Amino acid sequence: MNRVPSPPRQVIAVRPKPIIKAFVRTIVFAVIAATFLLAIVLINELLLKWAGREVVGAVSLVLERPDRSGGFEHVAYYTYSYPGEGPREDHSLINWDAYHRLKRPFVSAVGRPDDLRFPVDAPGQLAIRAYRIGPLRYSRAVEHEWGSILLVVSGVLLPAGMLLSFTLYLAAIVRPRQQRELYVSGTAVEGITTDKNRMTTKGGYVYILRYTFTPAKQGMTPYSTSMMLAREEFEAAQPGQAVTILYDPMKPKRSTIYEYGGYRFV
Repeated sequence: MNRVPSPPRQVIAVRPKPIIKAFVRTIVFAVIAATFLLAIVLINELLLKWAGREVVGAVSLVLERPDRSGGFEHVAYYTYSYPGEGPREDHSLINWDAYHRLKRPFVSAVGRPDDLRFPVDAPGQLAIRAYRIGPLRYSRAVEHEWGSILLVVSGVLLPAGMLLSFTLYLAAIVRPRQQRELYVSGTAVEGITTDKNRMTTKGGYVYILRYTFTPAKQGMTPYSTSMMLAREEFEAAQPGQAVTILYDPMKPKRSTIYEYGGYRFV
């Protein structure tokens, strides 16, 4: 068995490389951020649906501008009054039907202007749905370009995003911290490798090494478990090999093989 210093121990990571670790963490936090955004969208859509009121907005300007997909989007600028408070200005995407209706007064034999600016004393009219909850204010055209798709998409994707976020956070953040903690303060005993197996997956191969050890506490029975290895480590490992096991004395099944766990004592 390797010489094991007394805890707490100073350790250094030998894999994965720092740049790979940083890249993986960036992906994890990007997924979490996207999931958080989906949650905000869903909450906003539910508030708009169940707590919102429909009012009439006075349209002052309608714009047609290029969107990111190479087409055009239409935006209406309007003023509306929510019950119990004064006028508020806002803007919203509108669908083609609303745009077509609002542009009619501007169409003539010579065409129409790019910006549809209504006279102050004769604004256009647009149905607006709005809610007010404490300091929160939100409004949107009833004839929004995306309609109810935001509610449907966010409702469908949020559970998947939450599950993916939890899985990635557990695999990329929690498990590496637990692994490092085994090196820092885990109990060390001698173990032995019993078997190794290469499993085929859609993404390639997964390399598994099984091992057994007996916790140092008197009366404890042997534990048999496994861990994943890098391909080079898998090829070097042999069944029947004596190894150093680091385990959590409170949860003996949480363990690792010192030689293949990704860290080294300083």
